[in-house]
Amino acid sequence: MARPPPIPLDILISILSHLPPERTRSDLSAKTIGRFATCSRLFRDAASNSTLWIPHYEERFIYCDADKEEERLEVFQSDYCKMYGARKRLEVRALELVRRLMTERKTRHQSVQELTELSEDVWDVLELETQCPLPPSFEHRTNWKDKHGVVPPNPLTWKYWSIKALAVISRHIGIREISQVNSREDHSEEGSEEEEMDKEEMDEDFLRWSRAQCSLSTFFSIHPSEVRDMFLSVRPALT
Repeated sequence: MARPPPIPLDILISILSHLPPERTRSDLSAKTIGRFATCSRLFRDAASNSTLWIPHYEERFIYCDADKEEERLEVFQSDYCKMYGARKRLEVRALELVRRLMTERKTRHQSVQELTELSEDVWDVLELETQCPLPPSFEHRTNWKDKHGVVPPNPLTWKYWSIKALAVISRHIGIREISQVNSREDHSEEGSEEEEMDKEEMDEDFLRWSRAQCSLSTFFSIHPSEVRDMFLSVRPALT
C-alpha cells in the first residue's frame, strides 16, 4: 500500500493555529504544540513557526522587564517560538526558587536575590501559582477547573511562598520606580526655567506622578500597570 503524501507545512501550521492561546497553569495549548513537534521533522518545522507562537506569547506573558524584553527581541530576532521557550525557562527557575524558599531556610537570602534579578519576567507564573487549586478536602470539588492544573504538593505552603515571592518582586519594582521618579525630578529641577508649563510638560508631570503612585501599589503585590491603567482612564488624552 502506497504511503499517503505528506501534509503541506502551511496546512499543519493552520491546524495548530486553532489551538486557543491561554494564560493558565496547565498551558495545555503550548504543551500540545510542543508534543506535536516531537512527531517528525516536518511537524517540528510547523510547531516552531514564529507566527504561530505570537498569540500564545502575548496571551501567556502579560508582564515583562522592558529592557530584557527588548534584548530578547534582538537576540532571538523576533522569533516568538524561541522567545516563548526562553521565558518558560525563566519561569522554571522561578518555581525552583519558590521550592527553595519553602525547603531551604539557609539559602533564602540567595533565593530572594535571584528572584529580584528575574523581576517582572516571572511575574506571570508566580501570579498563576498563587491561584493553584487546593485538594477537595480544603474546598468544594466544583471549584476546580482544568485550567488550574494539578494540585501541587503541600498546596497551602506552596501558595503562601508563591505570594511571598511575588511580594519580593513587587517591592523591588516599587523601590526601582520611586528611585527613577526621584532621579527625573531632581534632573528637571536643575534645568527648569521660570515659565508657564505647556500641555506636554503637564502631561509628563502627570505621568511621573502616576508612576510614583503606581509604585506604591506594589507593596500590596499588585502590578503597577493595573493601577497605571486606572490613572490613565481619567486622562483619556494620555492613552
